[in-house]
Amino acid sequence: MPRILDVTPIKEAWGTYELEDGLILRVRPMLGWVELDPKNPGGMNIRTSVVVLTAAPDSLRGAPSGNPFDPSKEEPVQVYRNVKVVTPGESVYLLPNGAIVKMQVTIQEVKRYKHINPDGEPFLQVAHLLEMMSTATPDGKLLRDAKGMKGESLLERPPQLTAPPASNPSPSGRTEA
Repeated sequence: MPRILDVTPIKEAWGTYELEDGLILRVRPMLGWVELDPKNPGGMNIRTSVVVLTAAPDSLRGAPSGNPFDPSKEEPVQVYRNVKVVTPGESVYLLPNGAIVKMQVTIQEVKRYKHINPDGEPFLQVAHLLEMMSTATPDGKLLRDAKGMKGESLLERPPQLTAPPASNPSPSGRTEA
């Protein structure tokens, strides 16, 4: 049975993307937990999810279609390949071993179908790439998952999450750290 480790979110920011006809996507990568593999020392699986919210302009909204949707039986009415990044979203997490994991989503393609969901929005199929990078742990090892993905050392050491020590005034009255 794998050992599950919780992670501490440092930053979870939404990325905002705009399509040519005014459709807006809000995207956030999330790291749920890390599973250590007892049969493979140093091996781990990282459990992630990508949350996508949409806001369609009135011209693309409509009455809900009502019938079940099967994208394999319907051709998209539009395929978007040039997705404008309004604000990139990045999520950052602290692992129990001291490593920092940074995650960012790149939208590769969006397909819009004529099917309208219960909220009146068009059904979208979003192809994305989840980029993950990690820092070295305090012992200098890089994070590695069970599939052998190596992280990049982004920081010499993880940032301190505690308050800095209080400064001491010197006899001259100047503050020294």
